[in-house]
Amino acid sequence: MKKDYYGKPSLKAAFVTMMYVIGMSFAWAQEPTPFACSNLAYQVSGPNTSNSTLYSYDVSTGVRTLIGDLPARVNSIGYSTLDNYIWGINVLTNQVVKIGSNAAITTHSIPNLPAPAVSAYYNVGEVFGDGYLFIYSRLATRYYVVDINPARAATYLQLVDPTNSYVLDAAPYGNTFIGTSSLDISDIVYSSSNGLFNGIIDAQSATNAYRRFTIDPVTQQVTITPTSIAGGGIQNNEKVAFGSVFIDQTPNTFYVFANTLGGFYRVNMTTNAATLISTAPTGGANNNDGASCPNSLLVASVSGTVFHDPDAGNVNNSTGNPNTVPSGLYANLIGTDGNVVAVAPVNASGFYGFDGIPTGDYHVVLSTTNGTPGTASPAPSLPAGWANTGEFNGPENTGNTTPADGISPVFTIGTNSTDINFGIQQPPVADLKAYVVPNVAFSSTPPASYPALSGYQSISASSSSLTGYLTGGSLSGSDPEDCASAGTCNTGTGTTFNIEMINGSTELYYDFGSGPVYIDVTGGPVNIPDFDVTKLVIYGITGSGTSSAPIGFSYSMTDRAGATSATATYSIQTESPMPVTLISFNIGQEGGIANLQWATSSEENSKGFEIERSENASVWTQIGFMPSLSSEAGSSSRLDYHFADPAPQRPKSYYRLKMVDVDGKYTYSQIRVVTFENSTMMYPYPNPAADELTIEGLNGSEEIKILDILGRTLIECRNDGKNKKTLNIRSLPDGAYLIKMQMPDGSSVSQKVIKKK
Repeated sequence: MKKDYYGKPSLKAAFVTMMYVIGMSFAWAQEPTPFACSNLAYQVSGPNTSNSTLYSYDVSTGVRTLIGDLPARVNSIGYSTLDNYIWGINVLTNQVVKIGSNAAITTHSIPNLPAPAVSAYYNVGEVFGDGYLFIYSRLATRYYVVDINPARAATYLQLVDPTNSYVLDAAPYGNTFIGTSSLDISDIVYSSSNGLFNGIIDAQSATNAYRRFTIDPVTQQVTITPTSIAGGGIQNNEKVAFGSVFIDQTPNTFYVFANTLGGFYRVNMTTNAATLISTAPTGGANNNDGASCPNSLLVASVSGTVFHDPDAGNVNNSTGNPNTVPSGLYANLIGTDGNVVAVAPVNASGFYGFDGIPTGDYHVVLSTTNGTPGTASPAPSLPAGWANTGEFNGPENTGNTTPADGISPVFTIGTNSTDINFGIQQPPVADLKAYVVPNVAFSSTPPASYPALSGYQSISASSSSLTGYLTGGSLSGSDPEDCASAGTCNTGTGTTFNIEMINGSTELYYDFGSGPVYIDVTGGPVNIPDFDVTKLVIYGITGSGTSSAPIGFSYSMTDRAGATSATATYSIQTESPMPVTLISFNIGQEGGIANLQWATSSEENSKGFEIERSENASVWTQIGFMPSLSSEAGSSSRLDYHFADPAPQRPKSYYRLKMVDVDGKYTYSQIRVVTFENSTMMYPYPNPAADELTIEGLNGSEEIKILDILGRTLIECRNDGKNKKTLNIRSLPDGAYLIKMQMPDGSSVSQKVIKKK
């Protein structure tokens, strides 16, 4: 090395005068003790005129600690995991030395090991494989391998040939390189994962400076990368050499010591990128060489990836495209005290990382806030339009830890924590829907299999009258990952929609596969997976459909990751208040008489009502006529009618109303049935009622509602298994109400009741 010496301590750990005899091994006065495989890097250094000093370094901080002065000038060192000693070369005697943690050494003569032919001494060494010491001298044309494993007595402490199964070497000793004649280098490390030595060509080299190289000791092949190692100021800060090179268990990584700066750089063997880890407070070093336990961890690091993960399964990039995440995200490393230890920005591809982290327990908080070390952790947060889908400590696509809140599970740093991963995605958006339809779009006769609700008219969500949107009357929305274009999440796309709230003038039925089901949101939103627009029917109460009383509901959309959008409204207005023939049509029995009651909210050109009866709902007979109570100009107010049939059919009597206009046109009401003999009929009494209303003839599982004339629910309860139910109506104002009894099969019965004090 060409660097001036920066001084050396005076401690002498083990020194005696040595007698050198070729082919003999010598122990010094103090026997060497083994090292512990730890997170320390070891270095020998010293001036050209005296023995070397052994130091340890904390690579994460650059702090150097004196171990002791060696009783020899040493270089070409490597760490043996077989015995936890450092092996190297006494450059003054050309002998192999074994160095202990107490700075004591033993010296071994190696037969046939020649003196360096180009440089003054061997300066490159590393222990590799099952106990072999690689030796090389800068710019030389041959390298040598010494067996340092005492289990092989026949070759122990002798030159062996790695190109020939490590048999005893023969003249000409050593091996030449293939791919280059020589290398201008100062140190190497061995990667057991691929069986190659790695290093960096010296900065002072006339050719290939700063380039990474590999040596295969078995095939003799040398490979020099076409690009140089760059980053962290490595090419600006070091112009001479990298005397010490270290390796640990971090994949695809080695560390170099820059002689002049005294800086430790981490080199990525995949990208040739260098990162400055630390700078030694004691500065650079001269005539140095390094070794480390390859099973240790020199620099503890924490890293992870924020994945664009719309499917919310195992945390990974589930987009099918290169991983990209929004800007403005920070990974905050949090200690056990709840304070920020370090902060790292998340780059555009989702990666973040921390270096030089002390051992201990930590977690990471993903936030748009760049926390301040030493202060309390910021709250987890994401840029607008993004949501968390999961966190997992482990390789990509191997798990997901709930809840998805932007806070990683706690982990312990004792080894590198390289997979503290997060999943995020952009949540869906449900579309606002507002329709104006002609009055005739609604019908008192719903689609087949859907129930007819007294006082309501219906429209299918698939009706051609629901226009103005590419998706027609379908619930719809968009999701950046599942269906990015506006409205493309809709019927038939596997999308889940949720009915959140329903207007008081509206009722909904949906066929989930076993027939139409009443949508009841009193217990919370109702989810409709794999939505099909043809299965949704919307009912509007008579007189609604105006801007002040629209028919409609609110809904949301849930994407495949389980994220739910904000709610959106779905409203339908008619061109005029929805034409209604009947507000109600109910039948009761009393003393064997069938009592028919019905009401209208508006009538125009109405002549009256023919009352028809049947015993089988197929053949009908007119049994009476009720003239319209409206004036010739029509009526826009409620009109109530009553008809008594003293001779109903038994056991069942069916009734319908034929609503006849003055011009002879007519329409039919829904069919009502009353049962006599042993059957019971649900009916309320007394009617009118003052404070309490009792309903007889229940079977134990009905849902009971009392509605006002606008269809608003005022009282709602469920029968608790009895055949009658008494309701407290004391708080209701005097007037007419509709009592509606909903059966488990979806059918319902409604009757008018009067509240009167």
